[in-house]
Amino acid sequence: MQTGRCICGGIIISFEGRPMVNVLCHCGVCRKLSGGPYSTNTCIPEQEFKLEKGIPKEYQFTGGSGNSVTIYFCDICSTLMYSKCANVTNGGFIIVVKTGVLSDQNALEENQPVLEIFTRNRVSWVQPLAGATQAEGSGSSQI
Repeated sequence: MQTGRCICGGIIISFEGRPMVNVLCHCGVCRKLSGGPYSTNTCIPEQEFKLEKGIPKEYQFTGGSGNSVTIYFCDICSTLMYSKCANVTNGGFIIVVKTGVLSDQNALEENQPVLEIFTRNRVSWVQPLAGATQAEGSGSSQI
């Protein structure tokens, strides 16, 4: 089981099993949410996700794929924890955990992205991740 928490500890999440995929996203929304050129995400099936503590604030919008996305964040410290979006390939929903909130200090190392999405928006000074599949759009067929 992997766990994660916000900065203040008000929101704690967990999930079982292995991620469906680990993704770098270069879309404009992820840039705004992360404050950087991309976001690092761990995608898991909704049924494997558990909110252990707290009630996050949520905000819904239309993502770069054209589908509805809901983001969940701590209303005290504002840490963005995860988002929920439709799984266009298999139905149901995917929980997209921001990999940096995972509690294990090695989480970013152990959840190395194997897919980069919205690469058409990648800034010129960020190079493609070696060995990762590159998708100009949402990469939904790889998730």
